[in-house]
Amino acid sequence: MSDQSELDRKYLLSHDSFNCPFCNRRSVVYEVVDNFLFDWSEERKCYGYIIKCSGCGNRSFHLSYYNWICSYGNGRYLNPFRSEPQNFPDEEEYQIEHLDKYFFYHHPTSFFTIDDRIPKIIRELIAEADGCRKMNWLIGASGALRKGIYKFLKDQNVPHVKDDKGGSLSYEEQIKWLKNKHTLVAGEYFDALSNIQDMVSEELHEDKDWEPWTREEFDYLIATVKAVLHEIYVLPEERKGMLTRVLQLGVGKKVK
Repeated sequence: MSDQSELDRKYLLSHDSFNCPFCNRRSVVYEVVDNFLFDWSEERKCYGYIIKCSGCGNRSFHLSYYNWICSYGNGRYLNPFRSEPQNFPDEEEYQIEHLDKYFFYHHPTSFFTIDDRIPKIIRELIAEADGCRKMNWLIGASGALRKGIYKFLKDQNVPHVKDDKGGSLSYEEQIKWLKNKHTLVAGEYFDALSNIQDMVSEELHEDKDWEPWTREEFDYLIATVKAVLHEIYVLPEERKGMLTRVLQLGVGKKVK
């Protein structure tokens, strides 16, 4: 079976199924319950779509530069994304399997890619970085991701670790110490984090003049950070839960 894990990082999977950012259900049915138009700038129109999850009933907010005609029938809006938008370029082919790429902003941001077992402050910063990236705000995306990395190190108590002379570890040394602590996590993840050239050992300050990462650099780093967070905070809990369930199955049973 082919790897389809990239689908978990999308909102809209087809004209009628999506990954709900509220109840975290994958491939759940949705319906478009409202739409609107506003001026993003003097030159550009923007189209908003309110999507209701059939599972939890919550509504999420999605923005696009494309105008799908939302017809109304049978007491509700009919999902419009099956056909190409009214202002779709003639020279391009509409790809329903890549529907998500035609939207540039979603709210809530992609919490469904960040498990709630990860500490809240880290989760919020990574989600903020994700949201800024979707808007192509690379300064904000880079700053939020940097701060998320520092909060992660702080949560792991790495800044309190001292070197042989009692001094503070540099950023690169902190990552290497963390790599030695979590030996079950692939070392390549930590190697990638330790090679971020402009990270420093002190706390990130708002008045510091940070250079934004490029889109390619940011996408690589945030994917790496999410993988590390999943390995450290999520997988051990899942293993523990599985062990508990297995042991409960054996209660009161004699095994020969």
